[in-house]
Amino acid sequence: MRIFAAFLVLATSVPALAHPGEHHAGVLGTLWHLVADPFHLTLIVAAVACATVAAIRQRRRAKAGER
Repeated sequence: MRIFAAFLVLATSVPALAHPGEHHAGVLGTLWHLVADPFHLTLIVAAVACATVAAIRQRRRAKAGER
């Protein structure tokens, strides 16, 4: 039943419109948009920080388990 409910939600959802207009600038244009926009840049920095903290914690746990 959960799979059917998930499929139903995905099949009936509409794409989110984050920005008005079309963005067909290609790969480099898209990358530039992600780096130049302060909102996107903030989210990218936050994701990298979270991944870094998770990696450091994982290494510490692995070292503690070796002793």
